[in-house]
Amino acid sequence: MESIERRDYLWRGGLSEESLNEYGEDKWEKVRDRDIEVDEQERGERIRRSKTCRKYNKVYGIPEYIRRCGRKEGKKMVRIARWRCGNEERGNKYWLKEEERKCRLCRKEREEVEHLKRECEYVKDKRSRWIEVLNEDGRGQEWMEMIERAREERERESARAREREGGVSE
Repeated sequence: MESIERRDYLWRGGLSEESLNEYGEDKWEKVRDRDIEVDEQERGERIRRSKTCRKYNKVYGIPEYIRRCGRKEGKKMVRIARWRCGNEERGNKYWLKEEERKCRLCRKEREEVEHLKRECEYVKDKRSRWIEVLNEDGRGQEWMEMIERAREERERESARAREREGGVSE
């Protein structure tokens, strides 16, 4: 049983028992490196074929912002990843009702990064349009923070309005 698993593992990496012997002493390190390379290729194919989020096809290998971020910059890295993958957008969440998919700031169009960057009137008022965001190097961190703060501010405004309406009708 073990030899079958070993053979299948080697086969996945494009190797055979005979070619493995040619590698010499550090053969398992080379096999591990090849395995990582194959994983990256397979993951890349799945990403490029993804129908759920069209932005996934922009991701190749390890992005620059991940390579440059230190251990203490985890929150920054997570924020950039969420924005780049589309998790901060409601526009592509097909399971939500159309009204729930609208921009949380202007409440007019579907909430997508392109809308926030170019069309959203609320962001336009903040003078933060046309900024370079979601690039390989993770630029636009301040813009992302500004959008998140603006969303929180709008949510607090909505909550206060609901409270006033609830208090008036009683």
